[in-house]
Amino acid sequence: MDLSTIINMLVGFFSSNSTIINGLYVSLGFIITDTIFGYLLAYKEGVFDWSKAPQALATNIAPYMGGLILLAFLSLISSELESVFWVATAGVSVKFGKEIIMEKVKKLFNLGDSVSYENQITELKATIEKLQSDSTVK
Repeated sequence: MDLSTIINMLVGFFSSNSTIINGLYVSLGFIITDTIFGYLLAYKEGVFDWSKAPQALATNIAPYMGGLILLAFLSLISSELESVFWVATAGVSVKFGKEIIMEKVKKLFNLGDSVSYENQITELKATIEKLQSDSTVK
């Protein structure tokens, strides 16, 4: 097997019109979007460091992308692995989608309250205790 055969296989793999490849593209889109928003957020907060970017890609991004690409390739070869691919794709998409929406977009665009739910609960408990103690004094 020469290099041109391998390249043709890879081009055929990624230009395939199957639902597996479409699912892979969606998950990879979430991963890439999360990475971009992460870099933008780090830049906004003044902690972005070009020297740490490759390490973040290698440890936080590449394992997810590589695992999904490998599972997609194996799913195209063996239909028994297709359900494993879909579970992994769903998990990765939910994880990165949540991180994009719930964490990075809110911080990047200053959306939502800056007070966490734990702080709100603590404040609410203190208010309830104060009201209870005021009512028992009367």
